[in-house]
Amino acid sequence: MITFFMGKYLIKKFSTMITYTTDSQKQQIINCWKTAFPNDSEAFVDFYFEKKQQNENTLLYVKDDEIAASLQMLPYKMSYYKCSINTSYISGAMTMPRYRNQGLMKNLLIHAFREMRKRGDVLTTLIPQEPWLIDYYKKMGYTPCFEYELTEINPNDYPQFPDKMRFKEFELADFKGAYRFYKRYLDGQNLCVQKSQTDFSIMVEECQNFEGNVYVLVDKGSTVGLCFCFCSEGKVILKDCIAENENYRQYFLSKLMQKFKNQSIFLYSPVIESSNAVVLGMARIVNVFKLMQLFAKVHPHLEFSVKVRDKHLLENNVTLSVSNGRVTIITSQIVDFELSIEKLTQLLLGYRISSLEEKYAIFPQQHPYMSLMLE
Repeated sequence: MITFFMGKYLIKKFSTMITYTTDSQKQQIINCWKTAFPNDSEAFVDFYFEKKQQNENTLLYVKDDEIAASLQMLPYKMSYYKCSINTSYISGAMTMPRYRNQGLMKNLLIHAFREMRKRGDVLTTLIPQEPWLIDYYKKMGYTPCFEYELTEINPNDYPQFPDKMRFKEFELADFKGAYRFYKRYLDGQNLCVQKSQTDFSIMVEECQNFEGNVYVLVDKGSTVGLCFCFCSEGKVILKDCIAENENYRQYFLSKLMQKFKNQSIFLYSPVIESSNAVVLGMARIVNVFKLMQLFAKVHPHLEFSVKVRDKHLLENNVTLSVSNGRVTIITSQIVDFELSIEKLTQLLLGYRISSLEEKYAIFPQQHPYMSLMLE
């Protein structure tokens, strides 16, 4: 705060700044979180700040010497065709009640986009906590991209099998084998948010501590099945329920059906047919040139030119030519596509291409997927 005198009047000019957090501010951020997200339990907030929050990923908007707004940029890898890209997942985006409707979060997000770009990110992702936030984030250049299918399972479709394998609750001794199995599964999914060993540990602990449990199927000492199960109000949701092959899958699901008999059971899984899809998350490109290079490299047969408009991140306002797997910056005003950053994100992630105009059919349709983000 700067204090100075003008005649007989004392004038106080409060500082406004965006900065990374420090250890001394952690309790203040926790208090802000509890104000902004009153439905989160004390136990979950403690868990989150112990396991996920880090100063180098937390941006603060300080106004009048108070934390007025905050967000976290959690780093994740994401598979992108044959490559791996850096992304940041926006978590805990909040504005304190007295500072709302002043454009603070807009400014904080724009600052975050630049910070992400500087640290090598190509994309940013998020999961809106309320339906109305989808429109808000669209104004910031995000677009819906991540979906899942939620299918109710009929236990009668899975007959009982003799006990030939070990179906059990996850234990510490299962960790290494289970993570190797899970990582192999994620590595095989295109446009999928990947999880490190640390991420996996946090996911297991969160599931076990908050209305759920993790189950594994073990055959001859090897993990051949894994499932995160969340129970609430008589309903069971099976997330990332995976198995080594179809035989193991049938056996694993049969044991899960026995475990949760007399409850409604739903399977949360990647999208196969878009007609059954539920929108989960959104994405936004923060480095157009870099993502376009990767896209061109894995689609060397494609040739087109594009002019990109991004009103919040000026570095993304470029005109590019794609040919023979290479990308070149050009100055031509005549291009094949003029695209907003939202539309380009949708196209390069292959989201619902079949529902767009025919001219966009050159972009392959895909089904981007993420789950278990502590959402």
